[in-house]
Amino acid sequence: MQPDEARGHETSDAHFKSVVVSGIALFGLIIFGLLVSLGLYAYLKKESADPGKHPDTFVEVKENAMPPKPRLQSDPHATLVALRAAEDSALSSYGWVNRESGVARIPIGRAMEIIMKKGLPVRPKK
Repeated sequence: MQPDEARGHETSDAHFKSVVVSGIALFGLIIFGLLVSLGLYAYLKKESADPGKHPDTFVEVKENAMPPKPRLQSDPHATLVALRAAEDSALSSYGWVNRESGVARIPIGRAMEIIMKKGLPVRPKK
């Protein structure tokens, strides 16, 4: 075995000339990109109808004009409180879901008591 192979690591350095040439090429590419961008900016500024004027990007809205639907909620907290109250009322009271087909709702506590007494329905074994 040769002495260089026994060390277990690379013994040669990077070529200085290759590193310098790569750095100069990269720097030149950056400068070229900047010059192209500057030229394109100058051309587009010359071709613009009103150079230097900021474009009007926002449309003026009349006072008291309502935006198109769907609109944001004006008071989301109050809406959420009302929704939760309606849900709690439905979950804790008796009522009809569909009177024609005989489907009704019962409070959750009562439903749990019935399930505890009768158990859940099970399919017959085949």
